Amino acid sequence: MPAAISETIKPKVISQWLLGLRRDIIAQDNNISAGAVSNIIDNWSIALGKPEADALRELAKVLNSAGLTPAQCAIGFRTMTLLREQNIDADASAQLIGDTYKKCKEFEVTSSKFATCIKELIKVSDDHHIQLHKIEEYIDEKITKKKELENELEDLKNEISTLKNQKSEIEMSETWLCSKRKWQI
Repeated sequence: MPAAISETIKPKVISQWLLGLRRDIIAQDNNISAGAVSNIIDNWSIALGKPEADALRELAKVLNSAGLTPAQCAIGFRTMTLLREQNIDADASAQLIGDTYKKCKEFEVTSSKFATCIKELIKVSDDHHIQLHKIEEYIDEKITKKKELENELEDLKNEISTLKNQKSEIEMSETWLCSKRKWQI
């Protein structure tokens, strides 16, 4: 009668099988027979359901070949669910995330800088009672107002210059008149 297989080995055997390792490699790695590997996997598959066990193995193999962990896959799933709830489809989501990442990298925006910028954007929105989607419009209004003020300032400078010239001409005329009167006297 063969020795009983340790309960600590069974999860390791199932994990290795899920990763797509061959039965003989799993047996050698765990110092058990290939038949014992088959029995562990068969018992687990029957308890879970054969189609589900096979589907999990295929998923695990794909994740492994992509270099992803189940935790990373779960994060991706949650992210995609959040984006889908905002009516952004999968292709648009991938495009959004990829473009955002590239721009952040291009402009050397770290995750902490990104968070700080978002925080400041929200503060501006709150302080000026502007909806976030109208901030660009608000900035455009301020730029237009600034240009108007700059034009007004330029007009005032020109007016000041004209007045100074007029003052200078008047002073020169007064000087000329004064000197003419002196000669007449």
